[in-house]
Amino acid sequence: MEKWSFSSGNVVVSDDDAAAVKTLSAVAGQRHVLTGVLVGYDGEPDGGLLTITDGGVTVLSVPILVGGPAPIQFPSLLMGGINSTVVITLAAGGSGVKGYLNLFGHRLV
Repeated sequence: MEKWSFSSGNVVVSDDDAAAVKTLSAVAGQRHVLTGVLVGYDGEPDGGLLTITDGGVTVLSVPILVGGPAPIQFPSLLMGGINSTVVITLAAGGSGVKGYLNLFGHRLV
C-alpha cells in the first residue's frame, strides 16, 4: 500500500479579501499529482472561485458559492505536465473574508 504524507506546506490561509495561492514549482523530469482539495471561506464569499493551472493553462475552474468547507475529490488523479508549474488559487472572498486552501495527496512522480 502506498503511503501519502501530510504537510503544513499544503495549507494556505489568505489575508482578508486576498486570494489563497499555492504554487507547486516545476521539478525537472517530474510532474505534480493531486487527489483533491478542501477549500472554504470564513464568511460568505463574494465571487468565490477555485482554479488550477498547469503550465499557465487552466485545467479546473469551479465557483465556490458558500463559505464552506467544500471538499473537491478528483474522480481520478489530477496530474500536471512533466517539468510544469501547477498553481492552485482560491479567489479572494471579499471584504473581511479569509480563504482556506488545503491540498490532498500531493506528490511528485
